[in-house]
Amino acid sequence: MIVGILGNLGRGKTLSMTFLVGYFLDNSKIDYVVSNYETDFTTHYVQNEKELDNISNQDFTAIYALDEIWAWINSREAMENFDMIEFVLNSRKRGAFIIYTTQKTSQVDPILVENTDYLVVPIHKEKIENSYEYDTVTIYFLKNESYEVVNSITFNAEAFYGSYDTSEEVAGMSDSEKFEELIEDMYERTKGGEFENKTEIKSYLQLHHDVSINKSKAIADDVFRRVKAEKSIEENSDSGQKKLNI
Repeated sequence: MIVGILGNLGRGKTLSMTFLVGYFLDNSKIDYVVSNYETDFTTHYVQNEKELDNISNQDFTAIYALDEIWAWINSREAMENFDMIEFVLNSRKRGAFIIYTTQKTSQVDPILVENTDYLVVPIHKEKIENSYEYDTVTIYFLKNESYEVVNSITFNAEAFYGSYDTSEEVAGMSDSEKFEELIEDMYERTKGGEFENKTEIKSYLQLHHDVSINKSKAIADDVFRRVKAEKSIEENSDSGQKKLNI
């Protein structure tokens, strides 16, 4: 199974991934945890995709927790993604359970997005914002194809604050800042009613920003995925929490 956790900086992506690793370790038959950031659960720490491929060929069942995965399977460097694409496509055969984080689905190779089973959107709240006596994160599981909320769970965020180094930098964002600014701009304009469909966004980007057809499509897809996911979460936020069972 492949789960992608989405959200801007500070929204609780890495925190949610760390929680899910612990959850599935307790509730699934997992032998090892392979991650590109240090956690209390990590048994194999990897620094690049070559190390990841070597480990994935071993005979054990593992969770692969990959923070800011765009750095290894970037949507704008498709010709360099062969190793990671092979890993993704063969993950089920190898008994791999992949959890990854990225700010936007448009940052990563479309093959990874297409093979993702669930998208997760975390909502991080401090205790002064909710009725709990501790900070919380509510994670919403959305079916990748329909963006329908199929599950949600709220957990004690404070219990995981010490489980990894929050200052560890897995990857920098400098190479994609302009691209991300365009996504945010198109997202805000769409929410404001300026664009009604993907075609309008693509046409605008190609005309006013000289964005390629492929990049404009990736931006438009991401914007409407976010809009639809946000609407689905809003519709389900008052329906109560469900048991995590995916």
